[in-house]
Amino acid sequence: MAELERAMLHWRQLLDEGSRRRDILSGVSEGRLVRVARGCYLERALWQRLRSEERQLVAALACERNHRGCAPLFSHYTAAALWGLPLYRFGDTRAHTLQQPGTRAGSTAGVVRHRGAYDAADTVEICGLRVTSLTRTVVDLARVAAPELALGCADAGLSLLHGNDADGAERWRRQQLEALGELSGHRGVRSAGRVIAFADGRADSVLESVSRLQLARLGFRIAFQVPVRTPGGEFRVDFEFLDHDALGEVDGEVKYTDPAMRGGRSLERVIVDEKIREDLVRGVTGKRVVRWDARAAATVQALGARLRAFGLVPGARPRPSPRPRPSPR
Repeated sequence: MAELERAMLHWRQLLDEGSRRRDILSGVSEGRLVRVARGCYLERALWQRLRSEERQLVAALACERNHRGCAPLFSHYTAAALWGLPLYRFGDTRAHTLQQPGTRAGSTAGVVRHRGAYDAADTVEICGLRVTSLTRTVVDLARVAAPELALGCADAGLSLLHGNDADGAERWRRQQLEALGELSGHRGVRSAGRVIAFADGRADSVLESVSRLQLARLGFRIAFQVPVRTPGGEFRVDFEFLDHDALGEVDGEVKYTDPAMRGGRSLERVIVDEKIREDLVRGVTGKRVVRWDARAAATVQALGARLRAFGLVPGARPRPSPRPRPSPR
């Protein structure tokens, strides 16, 4: 956050450092600068490297700098970014804020203003910015966001709220569903109820969340985060297909390309370790491991085609293994 704030270029700052008005405008028109909000810019080379979540943080910083009067309350997608939740396939670069019903100010360039009642319990402060609480953020997104994004945030939010406390997670779920029940008839309540009911804090990544959703849409019966004890230690496998002798794993490229995710290991070491892990799991369970990536997880059609290629069809029972024929005497 601090690095992004330092990287932000402001109109007055640029003028004080010797830039002329036409230099700034040509920088934008020629593509060297990106106008984030009124009077706020970022070098395009940096902007292009930023993830969706980081672009939301930049939007929040610009909105905070430009506000007049009461400080904005960041909500929805911007609040998710401030909480560290994943914004799956999200392209909006505007800041999202929440205002009480009856306020007159509408959305402007660079800012989307949502209206909804809130109280002190719904607001916290993160890095000096006002933001909706984690629960409020998750529920707001469950009502308005695409199901894939909403579920990714709900899973990650539930993990932050309750970690491995299954009882606490279930109490939270009941509380949110009861609160949504009191809003019956309001926009997005039914979809939000489905997201909250399906949320699972055990998801280690947004790809696991999205894959779980696609598998449910396809009609597969699965177990999630399945523990497997092997001679090399206990591992967790993302999915088990209960109607097939198969396990499923979804991997994004970041697992192999991001040094932080590799934990100091080389790419070659990561690949070898993953191969050893998979061999141990197959050896202990006697089940094959089917893998897919972010592209396959993106749609029901793509994931369904990927699984059909391995003979995995929803509801199909596994065929018995053929018995060897006795040798002729």
